[in-house]
Amino acid sequence: MSALGKLIESLERNYPDCSNITVVAMSGRGRDLIHFEIHRQLGGLMPKVQTYDDYKIRRISEEQGKAPITPEEALLGFQALMQRKRSQPVPFEDAARLLHFLALIARFSVQLDEFERLDRYPDEQVMRLKGFFDIMQEFRAELGRNGKFHPPFEEDIFAALMPRRDDLFVGLPLMTPVNEQFFRNIMPEHCFVDGPLFGPHFPPETPDYETALSLVRRLNLPEQRAGLHKLEFYELPGRDALAALIIREIHSFLQERENEAEQLLIVPLDETLSFYLWEMLFRPMGSLVNFSIWLPLRHFGAAQRLLEDMQTGVPLEDTRRAIVGKLATRWHQLDEAN
Repeated sequence: MSALGKLIESLERNYPDCSNITVVAMSGRGRDLIHFEIHRQLGGLMPKVQTYDDYKIRRISEEQGKAPITPEEALLGFQALMQRKRSQPVPFEDAARLLHFLALIARFSVQLDEFERLDRYPDEQVMRLKGFFDIMQEFRAELGRNGKFHPPFEEDIFAALMPRRDDLFVGLPLMTPVNEQFFRNIMPEHCFVDGPLFGPHFPPETPDYETALSLVRRLNLPEQRAGLHKLEFYELPGRDALAALIIREIHSFLQERENEAEQLLIVPLDETLSFYLWEMLFRPMGSLVNFSIWLPLRHFGAAQRLLEDMQTGVPLEDTRRAIVGKLATRWHQLDEAN
């Protein structure tokens, strides 16, 4: 049985009232799928379904008695602190790069002395890094005085917390030191992880170097070995091959399903495929398909501009030229989604 099936089976013991339970999707994008399946298969009073990041933020907030700030607030506050220390304007790009770097090293519990022990860092570089650590601690202290915190900087607090009795966890998180320490404290009956599948010729002994097998055994997770059902690989030379592969999967599902109520759920993890798959595959199926794009377009700047111009009656040809012009002149400043 899959991890999701075992989760549903566990929740059934509390049916119809699961409202006191929190289900945590250890990989962020799994949250919507888990919520959908619980709603479809179980119903009743639903458990709270959270991403692992949201769960961590809530636990840290409860532990500290402080409120988290948004990434935007963090960037504005961090830039303001840098400008006060340097007594001169600091570009947003510089503040964003440094804040991202500090969040990354905090996430992986990197300390200054680890840089100092590396021969490739000269003394002046170590002093520069020390300045980065100092400004991070100053920013944490400033937020703390105002009853707030920046979640990436408080990862170590989470490592000391224990999972609660009514918390259930699905999947594996990115194995940072903090996440691994917390994961080890989860009771086996509260953790639902699909055992990874290894080929029949994969060495049974754990190699000296880090592999997926090393991680699985270090965490005492079940593992599967391909036997009669050998591993299959698909080579996709183009997007047309992807559509053909999905059609093959749909065909197999329709032939094998036991009743008309069973549904096939297809989740495109690459948002850029959504429009292509809609045009080439799903739209011709008409009412047989419910199709939704993973990320709503309205979240992005170009869509906001388009919506405003439509509401004010601006000709859309002018809007198109303005958006293309902005992209052509400022492409290096825009994120990938925009």
